Amino acid sequence: MVFKLLEKLPLRVFLIVPFVLQIVGAVGLVGYLSLRNGQKAVNNLVSQLMSEVSSCVEQNLQVYLTTPHQINQSKLDAVKLGLLKMDVSGWEKYLWRQVQLYPYSHFSVGDKSYFALKHSSKKYC
Repeated sequence: MVFKLLEKLPLRVFLIVPFVLQIVGAVGLVGYLSLRNGQKAVNNLVSQLMSEVSSCVEQNLQVYLTTPHQINQSKLDAVKLGLLKMDVSGWEKYLWRQVQLYPYSHFSVGDKSYFALKHSSKKYC
């Protein structure tokens, strides 16, 4: 029965079907490999981006956390050496300039009177 069915098919079908199957197989294989390579490329790019963002956050956090300690130490050294006197009226302009130089700073002097300056700005990579 199968032979009778095959006898009725034209020779053109026997010649065309193997080529069509080869083309479909090749296109399918290339498509699969392209998809897999694209996924690897995207994963690699995401990994690089995450590393860059992490590095940027770490750098900004390091600056954010070390700057106030450096400022405090320099002011303490100046006071201990007698270069700065602790009267609030003389410090006003000086501290305002320091706040402008160091955007994450907060200065307060409390004795009989209270004087505070605060300035913050957001910095992004």
